[in-house]
Amino acid sequence: MFKLRDLDLKTVVGKLKKKDYFTLIRYKDGEFYAIEQNPGRKHNCDKHAYYPAMGKALLNSLVKNHDYVDNIYYGMQTLVFRKMYNQVDQLFQKNGVHVKWYDSDLFHRATRDGELYTFIETINNMNVVIVGPSRLTYLKGNVLKNAEFIEVPQRNCWNEKDRIVKEIKEKHKIGNVYLFSSSMPTAVMIHELFPIIGNNSWMIDFGSIWEGLININIRNYYKAMTQETRERNLGK
Repeated sequence: MFKLRDLDLKTVVGKLKKKDYFTLIRYKDGEFYAIEQNPGRKHNCDKHAYYPAMGKALLNSLVKNHDYVDNIYYGMQTLVFRKMYNQVDQLFQKNGVHVKWYDSDLFHRATRDGELYTFIETINNMNVVIVGPSRLTYLKGNVLKNAEFIEVPQRNCWNEKDRIVKEIKEKHKIGNVYLFSSSMPTAVMIHELFPIIGNNSWMIDFGSIWEGLININIRNYYKAMTQETRERNLGK
């Protein structure tokens, strides 16, 4: 049996300000569906396919995890904890997965409540690298003062996983803040990159948070966000 530990935005922002390197790797329902390879499920909510090879790589990232180190957080979506607990627990027991899990919804809650600006203000003074689709290039100059981009496909990032990892390695600088918005392969990429850059930079699975802030409503809960809340998140 596993439990979900608390992780809040204040802790994350504090570590960034103190130059305390950490990694946040997140597993949502899509990651676990990809691992299970249920014939009735072909893709996640964004139409990213559940490739069998990706499912195996995701499971490997849990079986051969980095949980023995102090500066990595294994995050789990609270929806998984609420609605998929038994099947996920069985998966862990079957495969010998032993991970210290943390609540990964801290950015979603902060965005919902209009409280994300403390995070954005902090990273605005750091070397930020967005690993995400081309639509996020809008962030540079509009949300973030300076940001580099490593572009990923808008759909089925798995097909370019090796190219993305290679590009991150080639462009890596100590002290970078990597914010991944690259769907399910993110967990695999972070797992592969951690031994190389996990002790000298930050890696965060940021998911689709940016889209909500720049009014690209790819999630139903973004449609309910008021302009006032969006502006508070951006510090306007």
